[in-house]
Amino acid sequence: TVVRIRVLPDTIVRTDTILMDLATPEVEQKLLDTQLQMKTAEADYKDKQATLQSTLMDKKIAAAQVATENSTDERQARIDEQLNKLGVISGVAYEKSRSTAEQLAAQHKLSLLQLEVNEKNIEVQLSSAQTKIEQAKALLALYQKQSNALQVKAGIAGVVAPLATPVQVGQHVLAGTSVAEVIQQDKLKAALQIAET
Repeated sequence: TVVRIRVLPDTIVRTDTILMDLATPEVEQKLLDTQLQMKTAEADYKDKQATLQSTLMDKKIAAAQVATENSTDERQARIDEQLNKLGVISGVAYEKSRSTAEQLAAQHKLSLLQLEVNEKNIEVQLSSAQTKIEQAKALLALYQKQSNALQVKAGIAGVVAPLATPVQVGQHVLAGTSVAEVIQQDKLKAALQIAET
């Protein structure tokens, strides 16, 4: 559909002069939909990033608590070992203390491993979300290019020539229809045919 005619016949134009604007509802709708998809993908990325960082922070706090408990129980196990050697506490109390320390040491190793796995998982999930943004950007660029192609440009410097059937604003035109013609007056050639007499 012809939306706007910017240049009338017999007007001198440059190569980049926009002669008229066309519009197609399908391209405009796809462009708007894709802009919305991109905004949604970006918002999803930020939301996912915040959620994953919050979860990671919770796991770091839990790992720090386990590390503190582990350190305290290891110290207590060493003290209990010395007290056991001096005969102040029984071997059962020392074994219990040592067992608790070993258990917390194992928990500490697992919490550190869980943190490492979580950090890698965050990278993978954010990479997936980033891919959605990149796809939306690529589609947006495609539809933007199609939308920009709906501006009819002169292509060459010259003069806009009148068409035998001029187009009007609001007129629907099919792809490939000639909507404007630019001629270079300094490169015109006349071809005359002279009848034999």
